[in-house]
Amino acid sequence: MPSSLLYRGTLGLAILSLGLAVWHLVAWPQFPTPHFTARQLTVVEPGPPEASPTTIALELTATPSPTPPPEEPPPQRRYTVRPGDTLLGIALEYGVSLDQIMVANSLSCTTLLRVGQELVIP
Repeated sequence: MPSSLLYRGTLGLAILSLGLAVWHLVAWPQFPTPHFTARQLTVVEPGPPEASPTTIALELTATPSPTPPPEEPPPQRRYTVRPGDTLLGIALEYGVSLDQIMVANSLSCTTLLRVGQELVIP
């Protein structure tokens, strides 16, 4: 009879596989797909039987996908910290991620909020 360690290992692999599958669905489209364009195409028609067969020379060069013009940054709001506030609560209230608030205000996981502190809400 298999041990519980085998079951835990199988469950761990299933969770890891699911995480990788989700990452492929979410993160993979962010990588640009190169577009190939033909630069030169030379075709030599065959001549008499003693001539060489048809020769095709094709040079492909990869060009990056066109980048969209930069968007204007959205207006930033300010929030004054009140008693009992948490970064997660503020993020949920404004519909932004916790990481976005932390980056916009140069905060770390160990930073304590002070009542009256002004935060930038991206």
